[in-house]
Amino acid sequence: MLNSSASEKSEKTDSFGGYRLLLAEDVEINREIVAALLEPTLLEIDCAENGADAIRLYSEAPEKYNIIFMDLQMPIMDGYEATRAIRALDNEYAKTVPIIAMTANVFKEDVENCIQAGMNDHLGKPLDFDAVLQILRQYLFQQKPAKKQRKDERRKSKNDRRQASDRRNEDRRKSGGLD
Repeated sequence: MLNSSASEKSEKTDSFGGYRLLLAEDVEINREIVAALLEPTLLEIDCAENGADAIRLYSEAPEKYNIIFMDLQMPIMDGYEATRAIRALDNEYAKTVPIIAMTANVFKEDVENCIQAGMNDHLGKPLDFDAVLQILRQYLFQQKPAKKQRKDERRKSKNDRRQASDRRNEDRRKSGGLD
């Protein structure tokens, strides 16, 4: 699952603190390898053992995840089907969350099948640490970390409620004070 050159990490590793990855991978040792590989990056990781679990976890809190790594060959539901189901959810995040295929199948046709299923990109197995970092940089640094995004949304929601309350109070003053 991990390229030998990948284990020779550079001294300075990118920091993805505050970002969250949903890892859909059926093989336990592969989940452990990805978690160990990414531990220095401070990326938070939730794991799903199959496509159905990935859909369930994502559906419960879509705004929680900044990126999904999707194994293609899993029991119960494969990565293609899980990706199509996530993209079909009635949620704005589901349409745009980066979904990255993880597979040993690296022929051009395999990559094209991933893209056609709704995935954004492809990582070949065994995973290369530098390639994983490049994918994370490409897709995470263009968005806010999930925690900051949720905080900003709560702040906006509070401001919206406060402004609505201020408008109601102003309307009451005008209607009550002018009569």
